[in-house]
Amino acid sequence: MIALAAAGCFCCHSVGAEPRIRVPQRFKQLYRKGNMKVEFYDPETDPMEYEGHASFQLEARTRFNYKYRFVTRGGKRYIRITPQVVAFDWEIRHVVKIPKSHNNDGLWDGKLMLHELDHVATSTDPRAKMLLEHLLRSIKTVEKPFKRRGKVEPAEIEKLVDEELNARRDALVELIKHVNRDLDRKTVHGVKPLSDRDAFFKSLYTKEGLDHYGFPYIGEALELFERKDYRNAKLLHHSGAKNQRSPIEDSNPPQRATSTRNLVPGKTAQ
Repeated sequence: MIALAAAGCFCCHSVGAEPRIRVPQRFKQLYRKGNMKVEFYDPETDPMEYEGHASFQLEARTRFNYKYRFVTRGGKRYIRITPQVVAFDWEIRHVVKIPKSHNNDGLWDGKLMLHELDHVATSTDPRAKMLLEHLLRSIKTVEKPFKRRGKVEPAEIEKLVDEELNARRDALVELIKHVNRDLDRKTVHGVKPLSDRDAFFKSLYTKEGLDHYGFPYIGEALELFERKDYRNAKLLHHSGAKNQRSPIEDSNPPQRATSTRNLVPGKTAQ
């Protein structure tokens, strides 16, 4: 299972001052890029619905300039904001919880850990970050009714832009949740192997994949789907293939300002 949750300190140690976890070479890139932490728990004292559990926290940071002006249309007054994202970064972190009985030499070969790594791979897929960045940079105009007269405070404008930024961030979070529910359904929460696993992971974040999961901003990402770096992004799920690739598939003059924003991580849980 996977959920979006608040996280504490993310490091490479298991709970309770355990020795540093030895990560096999074949998983190191996923472990590092996913900012992954493994915690071992006692099912007797801390029972969970499912034996394994993965959670993630996504934080996006942006800096944007903007211009704005007022327009009147149909007798109503609107503020028209033209934002431009000039800097973008994100951090995604994962916590995987595994029963303490799995803390042995067979940890990384076990069916349970391999399933949780699949969850981590869906949200660590480099196309997820590329998709969100593209959507944020593609916002051309934010137009909202604005009846009040007088000076407009920067915070008022930034709030309106933040709403658009956060809507796209939230849509990506929902997409990842849908993907992971689908992964659990197909594998019965890791009990059964994922058939044609390369095809499953390759389909994620393609136009067809986003359409399948009902992603609302496909129209804003059409150019991205054609970009070579997006189509050829190296995927991180564990497989026999070494170099996996995604498939080809008013008359007021404008006012200007700059804002640096943190898109607050969502609080919903799957």
